[in-house]
Amino acid sequence: MVRVRVVVMLVLAGLVLLVGACGSDESEPDSTTAGSLALPDDFPAAVPVIEGAVLAVGGTAKDGWNLTVAGRADAGDPFDNASTQLLDAGYTEQFQRQEGSESVKGFVAESDGKRYTVVIGTTEASVSGPTAITYQVSQS
Repeated sequence: MVRVRVVVMLVLAGLVLLVGACGSDESEPDSTTAGSLALPDDFPAAVPVIEGAVLAVGGTAKDGWNLTVAGRADAGDPFDNASTQLLDAGYTEQFQRQEGSESVKGFVAESDGKRYTVVIGTTEASVSGPTAITYQVSQS
């Protein structure tokens, strides 16, 4: 159990650090949300993302994408919203981990001949705030 807790904490810490380092000041806003960065041009339309400000974004189709999105305060729980959007889009939940205020879920789906793996995570102690959702997306 301790090993699982350590792994979850390391994954979340790594996601926050990785995503925080991948933002770009040159991105154009993806929405009307002030301060929102644009998703990469090759980010798959088959991966739904919650509404809100994209705080950090990076990656490519070859290496996978990562992003942090601050969910809208008036839209309810952003982690639940992200999970629901993925399930509604045809994704299957593969795993779920909850350790204190840290939550991680993994999903997979097939679309247009590609397999997408999406891992979402959040923690109340996030440097991006308690409504921030981190996405790790890969395609194969």
